[in-house]
Amino acid sequence: MDDERESCVGDESGEIAALTSRVLAAWRKRLRRRKDAHPRTSDRGESERHLVAALLRVTENDDQCLPALAAAAARYGTEQPRARLDPAGLCDEFVALREIVLNQLTERGAPNPTVTSARIRRLDQALSIVAKAAVSTEL
Repeated sequence: MDDERESCVGDESGEIAALTSRVLAAWRKRLRRRKDAHPRTSDRGESERHLVAALLRVTENDDQCLPALAAAAARYGTEQPRARLDPAGLCDEFVALREIVLNQLTERGAPNPTVTSARIRRLDQALSIVAKAAVSTEL
């Protein structure tokens, strides 16, 4: 399973890597009080990158990455300050992430409306897994 997870988030294709960087920069700007988009260098920054990369892979129709997505979301949830863990706040973060990913995916365009609809459906399904895994983490 670790090998599968690594192949889903550790060895990003060029396109997914570039998209991951764009999504992370926009998400960071939206979430932070200070409007910088500099990546975190801590474990939390790494968990953000893994979460976004796995989410993008799943939206590209890679269901083999669903376990990696759940693991990345759980890790993201455990990286939150436990004293003030706020499930509603996490869901708000994921709503912002959805909007950013959706904008990036629609900007890239799709060959037809069916492909676009399928991507949006996969994004929403993946985010429901993300939300559940992130808020269900234990100390």
